[in-house]
Amino acid sequence: TVTYSTPKYYSSKIQEKYNLKFSIHHARHFFASLLIDSGFSILEVQKILDHSSIKITVDTYGHLIKNWDIERFNRIEFYRK
Repeated sequence: TVTYSTPKYYSSKIQEKYNLKFSIHHARHFFASLLIDSGFSILEVQKILDHSSIKITVDTYGHLIKNWDIERFNRIEFYRK
């Protein structure tokens, strides 16, 4: 038997059922914004989305965080191994 466990399969089923149009990429961004809006920390969001660096998460979703001093964060030097 064939089993379908990929996000693409399930997103296509949701799109068919509710007559929606979206990509997995859009769904991921929407999910991340829901996490942040629900009070998850940026570190938790990084781990959930499996970003290799906190900087990637902050650069992508930092603007969604309330009471966040993004200018102060941007002054931090990040070093690569």
